[in-house]
Parts: sequence; structure tokens; C-alpha cells
Amino acid sequence: MNTRRVVPPVLAAVLLLAGCAPQTKPLRPLVAPKPTEGMVVYVSGGVRASRDSAWVDVEPGDTVGAAAVLRTDADGYCELQFGDTVSVRVEPETEFRCGSVALDGKAAVNGELTAGAILAKVKKLSGSDLQVRTPSAVVGVRGTAFKVSVSGNATTVTVREGTVRVAQEGTTVNVDAGRRAEMAPDAAPTTAPAATEDLEAIDAFVPSTVETADVGKLVKVLVVVEPADAEIWLGSLMVGRGTWGAVLEEGTPLTLYLKLDGYGDDHVNLPEKRGTAARIVRKLKPLAAPGAQAEPAEPAAQGASTEPAPEAAIVPAQPATAPETVPEAAQPGAASAPAAPSTIVEQPLESPPAAGVNLAFRVDPAIGNDPFFREMAALFARRVPRFSLVTGPASTNLAAPAWPRGTDLVGGMDNSTQFTYERLPQLVAAKLVQPLDSWFEWTQLAPVLVDAVRVGGRVYGVPIGGLSPILYYNKDFVREAPRAWTDITALAAEYAQKGGDALAMPSLVPFFMGMFPESRDVPLLVPGTARTALGSPQAATVYNAMREALEGSAMSIGLPQEAATALFRDRKAALLIDGPWSFGILRSVLGGSLGVARMPSWGSPGKELTPYANVLAMFVSTGVSEERAIVLRRFFAFLLEEESQLRLVDSRLAAGSPIAPARRFVGDEAARLEEKHEVVSALYRQLETARPMPRGLLADDAWRVFEEVLEGIRRQEGGEMLARMADARFLLYGLERRPLPAGARELRAVIDPAETSQGLFFRPWDEESDLRLVDADGSRGVVSIRNLRTPADRGEQSYVYLVVSHAPYRAGKAPPLRGRIEYFDEPNASLRIVYDSKDTSVRENPKAPDTWGAWKEAAFIACTGTREWKTADFPIPDSRFDRRCNGADLRIEVMSQGKVPPIRSVVLTPVR
Repeated sequence: MNTRRVVPPVLAAVLLLAGCAPQTKPLRPLVAPKPTEGMVVYVSGGVRASRDSAWVDVEPGDTVGAAAVLRTDADGYCELQFGDTVSVRVEPETEFRCGSVALDGKAAVNGELTAGAILAKVKKLSGSDLQVRTPSAVVGVRGTAFKVSVSGNATTVTVREGTVRVAQEGTTVNVDAGRRAEMAPDAAPTTAPAATEDLEAIDAFVPSTVETADVGKLVKVLVVVEPADAEIWLGSLMVGRGTWGAVLEEGTPLTLYLKLDGYGDDHVNLPEKRGTAARIVRKLKPLAAPGAQAEPAEPAAQGASTEPAPEAAIVPAQPATAPETVPEAAQPGAASAPAAPSTIVEQPLESPPAAGVNLAFRVDPAIGNDPFFREMAALFARRVPRFSLVTGPASTNLAAPAWPRGTDLVGGMDNSTQFTYERLPQLVAAKLVQPLDSWFEWTQLAPVLVDAVRVGGRVYGVPIGGLSPILYYNKDFVREAPRAWTDITALAAEYAQKGGDALAMPSLVPFFMGMFPESRDVPLLVPGTARTALGSPQAATVYNAMREALEGSAMSIGLPQEAATALFRDRKAALLIDGPWSFGILRSVLGGSLGVARMPSWGSPGKELTPYANVLAMFVSTGVSEERAIVLRRFFAFLLEEESQLRLVDSRLAAGSPIAPARRFVGDEAARLEEKHEVVSALYRQLETARPMPRGLLADDAWRVFEEVLEGIRRQEGGEMLARMADARFLLYGLERRPLPAGARELRAVIDPAETSQGLFFRPWDEESDLRLVDADGSRGVVSIRNLRTPADRGEQSYVYLVVSHAPYRAGKAPPLRGRIEYFDEPNASLRIVYDSKDTSVRENPKAPDTWGAWKEAAFIACTGTREWKTADFPIPDSRFDRRCNGADLRIEVMSQGKVPPIRSVVLTPVR
């Protein structure tokens, strides 16, 4: 089977792309699907459908109803959309039969997979259902993301999120997120951790969002390229060879890039006019041999772009002028004394590049479209005629297999639109980026920024600037910035009395929490991974470091980024530790009250905190010739000149997102930098104690990494103290999976960590619920801060979910149970408890039999407003506990027109 092409999330709004075999007949018109049909919104390669006893090529826009059978070739795949809630991607070498479709606000889809694989995503909370039958199992889901594959008579089901129910000859297995189940005839189902490549495939599938009901607003496009093996690219993704087709929403601007070795690149701008069904034909021109005349261009077919250039230069080449004289520098590799920071110079051009050498360098749009780089490229072009930067394929979430063909430069920073540093070792291993050790004397740059682009001891990037967390303070509350962490704790008592916080810090763990153990020389993460290495000594050290830092600081930690920033912005916290990305909004709101400083020293004796830092750098493709590399080396030296680095500071300040220059300023240079702004000065000085951001999938794994740290800490004496200091999501997650002790039968989920929770746990957060700890009448409880809706006559509604982790009580095996809930009795509030039941008369959705019994009501509790802790009992005589209540077993629905009643505990006891 051919390697599958992965579609990154950035293409979600584009509707995914398509291609089918070249055709000579006109495109079939778009027809809105019936309530019993779905639509093919994306086709690539060979895909055929059975129609009128014959097999026909599938086009984007074809409808799919009952009994439709789809077959894909080794290079083919397609995406099916059923309403706006169910999406199925049919993988290469697959046969999929659509059994039945019912669309009525929700979607009920049944299908059969006889060979190959499908990826499926069902929108949560939509009530939609998808059931897939294979030779050895029946798979049923509501609101989840999963993969089903068939090999012979064996079936494998991999789940990315939610829970999938798999039935095999009377046996039912619930497959949770991150797990896979394998079924074969005459063999019991088995489960195991999911394969990484399958989880990545599910993540890469981004369902289309096209509104198929009104085809008058849609555009159907088919692109045919000659030669037939020409590559078709959208950004950094190759989406097909030879043909490509898609159903797009009106006004979706897309440009395709067409490439093939030995031929000139071309591009196609897609039509945006509604109701268009356009066939676009392009023939690439062979590159002429030296001295030969190029083949004339072939006229484009109707609907094709007529622009001749492959890409538009974002910085046009300047008229030829004599290069300015620049200082000489030592040849690469020559022995010389280390240069002083003020001696960064351009590498000389030993001889001007030959007239035929291309000096239009293709760059990533995130760099090429940046105002600073646009300006600097234009200035540099005055020194080196014919130099320009040209936008090329994007490098979003770049991995080695997706390195953009023909790209010369890729830039990187700490956001999803640019190069992500966990990929750098992949690119080095694949020999796609050049080592740049000999280009400069790297001691001239901030060491932490150079270290961020080292792999195996070699430098692979040119740092331009960097950033790190800094300390913001409100000058109306704090006259001068704290110089030591004890100054923060001194503020704690004062602000606790006022109902505010001394310090707010977001939950970007380990970006922020890492600064405490890192300052004690204990890294949270193994470099280059998202793993920790905590033996008992390290765990004890981390615990002591965090306890010392957090104890008494009145810190709000674990908050979402926006919430932490809002606390400080709204003057409910005196200080904030955050990155420079918040500077713009804070400056606009607080004006002259905003103070910025380097983070205070900590501990005794005092030691500077060690935050993580990230870097804006540029990387050079190995495909750049030596002659062109000399020009790039000179351009990078130009970017590191004193005036250029100060221009970078000004550019970022104007945009409200400051960055520290990579150049090490000394003497008068440092004084000029200090004059720019206190935030730049703080950033620059903060980099002196920072360490490079550890490589790894930090955005996705930050919580899991920190939880591993907490688990190591909890094994130490007094470890629960730290858990009590943390936010509810830290605490609750730590109480999740405690098993039932031997001989015990009572399941308990209790918020107070001093009591024992066992066999039952509160789910800390999901799309519907986000739990926080609150105090009421001297005792702690939990509430969800997520308001689902606000009816004018009913007040706010929020949900709290619980999951049974005691295996003998799952899958309908529990005896009759009596439940007891402990809640704080607020006025004008109520609680409704529902659970996963075996009662088949309970149907949330009559069209979805696999949900029979879910959401059965156990109790409705009307609060009386005594403002005391109360208990209420409720029966659960027929539990099933298959996590069919949106992935949980019980849900507490809270309605309130004032304060939300906290919940302290839920206990389930067998009825004797």
C-alpha cells in the first residue's frame, strides 16, 4: 500500500482536497443530497462506485446513499460527509458499503467495511450515530474519533477520543481513548495501547465543514495536470499527482502549486464563484537545455488561472547596482581568535554570483510575509542585486516527510504557524537542513538561543531573536518590581484579605512550572522528549522546589491562558508571570500602570529563576548550492548587525509582541537597547538564566508530563500538600484511578484529599465540564465553571461527570446500588442525576438503539437554600456503566439562578 498523505489541521477550513482519474466527459453537476444520502466532498486518486451494475469513477460532489459501494485503489482515498456531524474517510485499498443513512438534524449512518480501513469522526453532543459492520465485529459510536481496519477476517479498532463499543458474537468490549481492540473469528477480543501511527492518522483527518444542503453556494473543481505524475501541492502538503478535485464553499481562496523534476513549476488559482463546476487543465513546460528555447506555454482551459509566474515575489528584486563595500571576514574554517560581539560582519562574496544563478530564495510564508523580513530583504537587495525572497510552501507542523520541495529557508518560533522545534532532529536525521557551524562565531549570540538549534553538538539554525516568560506588575499596587520571591509571599496575606491574588500564572506546564525545578538543576523533561526522569531523589527535589516556591504565594496556577491574563488585566492580581505575547493587550488596557521586569531571585541563597526560552531562527535546506549559500550567509550576517537587530526590536514592539534580539549587545550598543523599552530589556536579561525549551510534543503532552511529576511527588512524604495547593484539575486528576481495596464494596469519589476516593472519580474537564475547587462553610467542593446555556427563565446550567473505574461493576455486572450525593444547599438551584442504565425503554434518540438506557434519571434534587452541606440518596437498580453518557457513567446536571451548588462527594453502595 502506498504511503498515506497526511492532511494537517490547518486545512480544516479548506475542505480537503481531491483528485480522480482524468476524464473526457463534462463534470457531473452538483446535486444536494437527500435526507437519506451523504456527499463525497473529497476524492484523490482512483476511487470508483458501483452504479447501475457498473463501476464508475467517483467525482467530488457525488451523493452516497443506501447500498452504495466504494472501492479505492492503492493511491486513492475519499471523504464522505453525512450532514454536518458524521465524516468518514475511506483509505487506500478499501471497500466500504454504505448501508443506510438518515439525516434529521442528527445523523444515523450504518456501513460495512469488508477490506482496508476507514477513519471516522462523529461530532460530540450531536446525538449522531455511526455503526460499522466488519467480517468479525460490529462497531458503534456516538461522538468520537476512531479508525477501523480489516485484514482478512480480523478487525482492529483504534480510538483517539471518546469510547467505542465493539460487539463480537454476544461479547461487547468498550475501547477507550488511546486504546485499540483486535477481533478475529473464534477468538476472544483483546485490547492493548493504540499504535502511534494510527493515532496520528486519526489526528491528521480533519473533517470538511461544507454545507451540502445549498449546492448553489458551492464550487466543484477538477484539476488535471500533464505529465500525469506531476505533483500537486497545497502549502507544505502534496495532495495528489496528475489530478485533484474538491467541493469548496463559495469564496474559498486556494492556490495549487504544480511541480515535477525536469519541468518548470506552475500554479493554479481556483475559481471562487458560486455554482461553478470547473475543469482546469495545465501542461507543465519542460525546462530548456542550455542554449535551447523553452517550449511555448499551452493555453489554459476555461476556469484556469492565466498568471504565468509560479509564485509572486514578496520582495521584488532591485535594479542592478554595484554592491556596497563591506568589511572582510575570515574564510570559513580559518583559524582566528573569537570575534567580539561587536564584530559581526557579512561574509564577503569572493566573486559575484554568476548571472544565471538564481538569487530568488523560496521561504516559508511565516517568515517571508513578516514585515521585518520584508523590509530587511528589500534593504539587503540594494547590496546584492537580484536578491529576493519568494513565498513557498508553508512549514506548519513540519515533519521530515513533508519538508517542502524546493524550499530554501524555513523559519521557526513558538507558535503553530511556524517551524516546531521537536521536528528539528527529524530534519537533521533526514539530511534536509544544513549544519551551519562554520558560518559565524556563535559566541556573538545569546547562548540559550544557539543551544535551542543544536542537534548532536552541531548548529543547524541562525537565531534572530528569542523570548521567555517575564514578570508583569501593576504599579498602582506594587511600587517597584519584586526583587526576590519572598517579596511575592509578603504580598500574599494582603491580597488574600482583599479577595485577590498576589500572583497569577497560566497552566502552560511545563513552560512555566519548569522554572522551579530547573532552577534547582532538576529538568522536568528528558531533552528531546516529552518524558520525565524522576527517581526518588529527583522527585523529592522537585517537590521541595515547587513547595518552597508556591507555599504562601497566593498564586492562581493551573488557569487557562486567558483567565490568568484577565486576572491581572482586571486588577484582581498584583503580578503576572507570562510571555511577551500578552504585552500588547496589557499595555493597551493598563497603560502607564503596567510594569515589566525580570523574574525575581528565589531561594536562600537567592538564585535567578530558570524559565524556558524559545527562539526565532532560520534554517537552510541542503538543496541550496554552495554559491547561493554564500549569499544567504551574508544575508544572515546582515540580519545580525546592530542596526538590523534594533529594527527587529522596533518592529516587534510596534506589533505588541516584543522579542529580544539574538545579538549580544555590549557597551554603547547595550545602552541603545535599554532605551528601547523596559519589556525588551527584561526579555534580554531574562535570557541570561533561561534554558532552551525542551523538545517534545509540549502542546499536547504538557498536562500528562506534569501529572507524571506530581505522581512522583505524591510518593514522597507530604506530597499531598502540593496537590492541595494546585488547581482542581491537578487535584482531581490525581484522585482518579484509585482501586477498590480488597474486601471493600463501596465506590467513593470525594473531593477532600484527606479522605479516600476509590473506584469512582470525577472527570476533571471535557468539552462540557471544567471543574474547579470552591470552599463552602469550611469544606471543599467542586463545581463546573462551564455554562452550557443560559435560558432566560431558568438560569445557568453546568454538568459534572463521574466515571466508574472499578472493573467488576462495569458492563452491566454491578449489583443494585444506592447512591448518595453530598452537596451544598444553595437557593434557587437544583441537581438532576442521570446514569448509564440497562433499561432499554430509555431512549435519548429513538434512531440510535446503542444508546438505550443511557441518561436514565436517578434523582431530581431541588435545593432549599439553607446554605448547609446536605446529603440525598438515589437508587441505581440497573446500572450498565459502559461510559455511554458522553464517555462517563453518571452526570450531575446543575441548574442555578445564583451561586452554583458545590458537590463534595458521591458514594455508590451495593444494596444487600
